[in-house]
Amino acid sequence: MNDIATPAAKLARPVRQVAPPAEGTDKLLRRREVEDIVGFSKNSIYRKIRTEGFPEPHKGGGAGSRWSYREVAAWLDRFKAA
Repeated sequence: MNDIATPAAKLARPVRQVAPPAEGTDKLLRRREVEDIVGFSKNSIYRKIRTEGFPEPHKGGGAGSRWSYREVAAWLDRFKAA
C-alpha cells in the first residue's frame, strides 16, 4: 500500500502549541496563534466576533491585530461549558 498524502493533508499547516503567559500577566496573540488555540479558521473567528461574543482584537497600529490570551481563554472556557 502506498503512503500518499491527500491534497488537503499536504496543504494543512502544522498546529503549534501556544504557551500560556506567566501567572498574573497576559500575552497578546497573533491571529494564527488564536486559530491554533481555538481550532477555528480566520473566517470563523471573525464570524464569532460578530455573532457569538468572541473577543475582539486589539489594534496596536499598523496592519496587525492581537488578541488577549486571557480573553480568548475565558471565551473558550464558556464555549466548552455551553
